[in-house]
Amino acid sequence: MQRKTRCKILIISVVVALLFFLPNVAYGTGLVVLGNSPAETTAETNCVSMIVVDSASGSVLKQKDADMSFDLAGGMVRLMAALTALDYLEPDDTVSIDGAAASLPEGARLIRFRRGSVVAVKDVLAAMLVYCANDAALVLGEAVLRVSGTDDFVALMNQKAAELGMSGTVYADPTGLMADGQVTTVTDQLILARAAFSTEAIDSILRQTEYRVVSADSGLPETMDQYSTIMRPGDAAYDERVSAIARGSAQAGTSALVRAQSGGSDITVVMVYSSRNVTEVYAAVKEIIDAYIGTFGIDLLPYVKEKCAALNIGSELVTLPWTIAQEHPMIVSAYDGFVFDASQVRVGPDEASLSDDGTGTMNLAAAVYYGDIPLMTIGLAAPGAVAQQTPDPETPAEPTATQSASMPLYEPGIEQAPSGFMEAYGWLILALAAGLLAVAVIAIGKKIRAHIH
Repeated sequence: MQRKTRCKILIISVVVALLFFLPNVAYGTGLVVLGNSPAETTAETNCVSMIVVDSASGSVLKQKDADMSFDLAGGMVRLMAALTALDYLEPDDTVSIDGAAASLPEGARLIRFRRGSVVAVKDVLAAMLVYCANDAALVLGEAVLRVSGTDDFVALMNQKAAELGMSGTVYADPTGLMADGQVTTVTDQLILARAAFSTEAIDSILRQTEYRVVSADSGLPETMDQYSTIMRPGDAAYDERVSAIARGSAQAGTSALVRAQSGGSDITVVMVYSSRNVTEVYAAVKEIIDAYIGTFGIDLLPYVKEKCAALNIGSELVTLPWTIAQEHPMIVSAYDGFVFDASQVRVGPDEASLSDDGTGTMNLAAAVYYGDIPLMTIGLAAPGAVAQQTPDPETPAEPTATQSASMPLYEPGIEQAPSGFMEAYGWLILALAAGLLAVAVIAIGKKIRAHIH
């Protein structure tokens, strides 16, 4: 009876040990959005393809068939033409006009540059992006060819797309008019949007509801009104949250690239809508903005710094207060209605990554969590500071900072992800083996004693 009881106790102890010491799964890095996503809107349902992104953090708030290819036309084409041109021209440069509109088909939107006039590059950009003139793209393209010494502006646009990583995009005509084989994806157009919005000359022009021409005696109107009514104050379609838009129509529907800003929220929407009716498209844009404009960013940096400062290693003689190796804002997006709790931020160091860079600085990788949700990985650094004192010959030498690497690096409650099976379970296997060996030795001893007696 006592033997059965001892066996039961042993089994229960092993099971409890397994449950208590079972290591966590190693988490990956990703752009997580905290909180609950809004319910799908009718506009989203009617989108053939779409992606909505928090512009500040880059977190994807919603996507639908984001890598689906579609025919590209309109403002998004001219946006790439503008971005490409600024690799060769400055906004304050001037270009000469020489009959660029002659080759455009009937129905093209023209601003009608005056032959022989000289126009500032920024005015040509505005004609493309605010007034949405097709002929402006040709004027800009010819100016680039004269400077670059090349003979194919479209090739330069495709080269720019490749440099940005727009692998699903092909340009065929810089004006924005429909062209065979001119295709893209909303994911690629999001890449373009980020590049354009981070280019001051383009971003400042895109925001204009009315652009004032700077070129004297150019034959251009004194002002250019915003062509897109959703950015035109006083129009029924006007939405003050829209700070930039590029739109184009094709057989499958209407594509639109929109930036919306309100308060601290900044979102980018790229969509292909199933209708070619502009009023319906703008209504859909507003509906999507309504759903996601409440998204906000949380900078975790101060909370992470506080947690890292508590990650110490060693004894009284060896202490390593950890700091973030490269400090920068750690923006995490959250849906509207999310309530942030700073106590849920924690840092889980990866002890296996501990290293000495050879200059006395220790390096360590760590994961940042919100509760159990993995958010990002960061690099930590700490000076290997060792207190100096006269060694006592009777006392064993204290470990160095490098030798202390095997000591626990984490504060109670912070979980660690093992780097491999043996690292996670090796100690347990050895312990079980030692226990079985001890049981076997005792059993053999009992048999020997019984045989002797």
